[in-house]
Amino acid sequence: EDFTPTGADVPVFTFAPVVVYLASVMSLLVIPFAPGLFGVDMNIALLYFFAMGGLTVVGLLMAGWSSFNKYSLLGGLRSAAQVISYEIPLTLSVVGLLILAGTMSINQIVLNQAGWFTNWYVFQQPLGALIFFIAATAEANRTPFDLTEADSEIVAGFATEYSGMRFGFFFFAEYVNVFIVS
Repeated sequence: EDFTPTGADVPVFTFAPVVVYLASVMSLLVIPFAPGLFGVDMNIALLYFFAMGGLTVVGLLMAGWSSFNKYSLLGGLRSAAQVISYEIPLTLSVVGLLILAGTMSINQIVLNQAGWFTNWYVFQQPLGALIFFIAATAEANRTPFDLTEADSEIVAGFATEYSGMRFGFFFFAEYVNVFIVS
């Protein structure tokens, strides 16, 4: 059953899950899956990737604020704070990679690592890879960083008032982010 709570800002409440989902799916456009299998090859693909990841904050704040529920608002603010706080080390962990690769095109970065495993940037930048892994896990809201959905504290976080497909969009977006991180 899909319902809208009384007192909710209906257009914002309805559009918030779509914003979160579209931001996640739009990130997939620049990820190369195989040689010749990618959505778009842009010179600024890495910048685009992080910009789309940052857009989820807008949707989370919209979801928390629009439902007219104090627990949803607190959960939305908590989720937004977590995403923003881990976006900074996530972005900074890629700076060494950018220096080594000399490009922001994700497709070219992947092509630069072709060949023997010594070409892989994970071995040339182990600290950056570790920071990226931890920050990406936190941004994907996986254990032990799933504070925003601490059931004993704030029910279901920003998604407390959501049900049906709107609720599904939030979790589709979460699993798309898990896929992107992997």
